Amino acid sequence: MLLPPRRRVGPPGTPHGATAATPPRPRADRVATGIAWAAAGLVGVVAVVGVAPRLVGLSETTPWAQGVQLRAASAAGCLALAVVLLVVAGLVRLARRRAAHRRTPPQALALALVLVLVAGGHAGALALRPEVPAGTAAGTSSAREGDLVVTALNAGPDGATPDDVAALALRRGSQVLALSETRPEAARAVADALAAAGRPVQLLSAEPVGPVLPGSWADGLLLPLVRADTHLLVAEELGPYVAEPAPPLLGGAVVARPADGDGPPLASVHTLPAVPVLFDMDRWRAETAMAVALCARLPGGVVAGDLNATRDHAVLRGSACDPAAAVTGGSWPTDLPPALASPIDHVLADPGAWSVVGQALDDVGSDHRAVTAVLRPRTAP
Repeated sequence: MLLPPRRRVGPPGTPHGATAATPPRPRADRVATGIAWAAAGLVGVVAVVGVAPRLVGLSETTPWAQGVQLRAASAAGCLALAVVLLVVAGLVRLARRRAAHRRTPPQALALALVLVLVAGGHAGALALRPEVPAGTAAGTSSAREGDLVVTALNAGPDGATPDDVAALALRRGSQVLALSETRPEAARAVADALAAAGRPVQLLSAEPVGPVLPGSWADGLLLPLVRADTHLLVAEELGPYVAEPAPPLLGGAVVARPADGDGPPLASVHTLPAVPVLFDMDRWRAETAMAVALCARLPGGVVAGDLNATRDHAVLRGSACDPAAAVTGGSWPTDLPPALASPIDHVLADPGAWSVVGQALDDVGSDHRAVTAVLRPRTAP
């Protein structure tokens, strides 16, 4: 009987039946593997923290402040990076097909899985946002006598026209209109159009401000361009209002109280965006804090406008308007549907004085949607 030849289990020169020991990996390979795991871990931690940075005190720090403001982009970016990692891992595996080490790099697989889970976290946060009705009829038909209808709109310098803004205010029955990025002559045209339609309003405009945060390089660039582009339009049916000192926001702020003391104090605000390439993040944090502090300064009042912050940022969560009669929707940019857009335009109200009974989003030609809230006094039957 012929037996098959016995296979050698070791390299030439090893004793019969002996198994060659696996040679130790070179030190350089071990270092490279450690670096790869460290890099994957760092990216994974940054991504995981980005889902809820407020819980660890990083919601107002770059890059997490921008990540929660643009959750749709964060989710898409995480998914795209996961796909890239898997493709690269597959290419590496193909390149190693003839080598002894054919395993797909585990760091890439682990990080890709983390990124997919993080994308799901951002998507879940988007899905859990309170829904704000969109359209020309939804959301504000519940208004009744005694309610206060407030609209906040960043009209954009070349966006919504005065006629568009006036038509929106008439359609929604807005008694308070907080306008930002609106030239003074455009705000006056809105007021004139409303008066012509039988809804006269009082127009109060922000005053230009000087440097308030020394050391910001943006001061020298922006101050020559600053003008009163934030306005507050108040229906004459609410009575006369008088302006009082407002926070020195570069975007502009108007604070007003009823001249006869009968009515809610009001504020229209516009803070700088959280764009570190253009603006000092310290300035963004300071301006947002000053705007939100008006909630405590104006008991029974309403603060509306473009705050360039969402309720994922700690500054809004910790304000006197939380958990307030607060309305915000996916308002920017209008290129994205409301479910994916960033909710940075707000109507904030004292929760002890007001409850929300209606709300709506409207696209009127700007890159921001208008946010409208119907506020009912808590004392109303």
